[in-house]
Formats: sequence, structure tokens, C-alpha cells
Amino acid sequence: MPSTKLIDLAGAVLGFFRGLGRFYLGLCVLGAKIGLGVLVLTGEMLAMQASLQPWIPVQLLRQTHALAGLILVLSLCGQLLRFASWIWFWPRKKPVPHSVDGATSEHRGFSIRGMLDAAFWLVTLLMVLTGVERFARLEYDSAFLPLLPAVWWPLHSTLRLFWYALFLLFFVNYGKIWTKRALNYLRSP
Repeated sequence: MPSTKLIDLAGAVLGFFRGLGRFYLGLCVLGAKIGLGVLVLTGEMLAMQASLQPWIPVQLLRQTHALAGLILVLSLCGQLLRFASWIWFWPRKKPVPHSVDGATSEHRGFSIRGMLDAAFWLVTLLMVLTGVERFARLEYDSAFLPLLPAVWWPLHSTLRLFWYALFLLFFVNYGKIWTKRALNYLRSP
């Protein structure tokens, strides 16, 4: 029978790794937000590169855009690991029955917000893949995505419009939630 010191040590090690996982997940979310912001800013500046040419070198914009893309790729890897762990543990969770006070169960169905979030990250993932393809074509003159190489180049610019539309819907949907929370906070005594 293991001693209590061994059980306490195992609990401390497990707690350390859980804390490390939460820290990495928070870092991934922060990296995704910063990476997306810098990507949007530098991407729009690259689209207007003819008028910005005297002030900002195009190569600096491309390198900053690529670095922000790398940060976004690393944070997307964290998000994919989170999604994979959710898929792995989802069937193993037992639903909690509804209680008298109206508490909800652990088993949640699909919602509009979840579908919007999934569509946003899917379009973001496609934009990252097409962006890596464009980067590989410009820097190394080779194809990263071999199937239909002529389609990937213009798809990046086309997906940008869908990404902006999804971002606007995302902001409107979460803006309602944030507004309700702020108003409830201001109304509370």
C-alpha cells in the first residue's frame, strides 16, 4: 500500500502539469489574439504596399506578417490539442442530471455560438494554410500544398472576406454577452 507522502507527491506532480497545461492554453489564446491582430494589420498594409512603399519596406511587412503567422500556427496547435482532448474525454463524461435549482448538465449540445466559433477557426485554419503556401512560393519558389497549386494563391484573398464577415458576426454575438455582463455589473449594488 502506497504511503501518503507518495500520494501527495503524485498529486503535486499532477497539479503542476495541470497548471502548466492551463498556462500553455492561456498563452495559446493570448498568442492567437496578438497573432491575429498583427496578421490583419500587416496583411492590410501588404495589400496597400504601393502607397506605403516609401515609408515601410515591403520585406519588413512580409517578415512581420510571417512571424505573426508562425505565432498563430503555434497557438492553433494548442487549440487543436484542446479540441482533441475535448473529443477524447467527451464520451467519457457522464451527464449530470438536472437539479431542482435549474443547474445545467455537463453534456452540452451544439449551439449557434459553437458553430460560429468552429466556422471562424476553420476559415482561420484555411487562411493559415493558404498563407503558408504563399510564403513558400515567395521565399522558396516551391509548393507547400501540392493539390491544385493555382487555386491556393487567390483563395487567401477570397477567404479574407469570409474571415472578416465571420469576425463581425463573432463580435456581434459575443458583444451581446459582454454588454449584458457589463450592464449586470453596473446594476449590481
